[in-house]
Amino acid sequence: ASSEVFVAEPSGGAGCIGCHVSVSPDGKHIVGAGMTGAGGAIVGMIIDTDTRSITAIADTSPWNTGVYDPGGRLLTSYTATGDLTLRDDDTAAPIATLALGEPAAAPAISPDGHSLAYALMAAPEGGNPAGTALRVRPWDAASATVGPAITVASAQGVLAPQFSSDGVWLVYARSTEPDERGLIGIDVVRADGSAAPIELTTAAGDQLPRWMSPIAPARVGGRDPEAFAWIAF
Repeated sequence: ASSEVFVAEPSGGAGCIGCHVSVSPDGKHIVGAGMTGAGGAIVGMIIDTDTRSITAIADTSPWNTGVYDPGGRLLTSYTATGDLTLRDDDTAAPIATLALGEPAAAPAISPDGHSLAYALMAAPEGGNPAGTALRVRPWDAASATVGPAITVASAQGVLAPQFSSDGVWLVYARSTEPDERGLIGIDVVRADGSAAPIELTTAAGDQLPRWMSPIAPARVGGRDPEAFAWIAF
């Protein structure tokens, strides 16, 4: 295996980009966040995978993290306000702020597009996408509406959840909130909250977990016998 730098950091390395990136369903864009220069404010960033160019989205509601809905629309989190904002998939222009009634961060959307997970924040806090619980709600991107929330896990510094490709599981990190870099463990939990979380690791070298599976999105919902694996970085 080999790797290469896909895009350079903005301003010749004076800026930064990354943290909880997500790839669009058509593979044409990667959403992230960062700073365009040294000491700058956090802004949303979108990478064009064909040209490898970076577009900084410095609107009135920037974002720390973002995720694409299977239908293509973008959902972003701004921890300074605790808002989740639905955006146009082409322009990233805001469409609606979700009516959650509670501060949220680090959104994740199930592969079938019917469930939204996020970290419940104790209070809005700039630059800290960690929370105290992992919540799941019914989700409809077309109307930007959510259903009642269930809590599937409660822990210190819940961070960076992601659905498995069959939508049954959520993997997430635990951290020494408010320092999201002080990671203390990785857990997995059933997305319907029907069982307690399972601790996968507390190794110091494991960072943010992500699913890696041979199961294609077209087979989501089936009980395929192929094994799932998780990776952490």
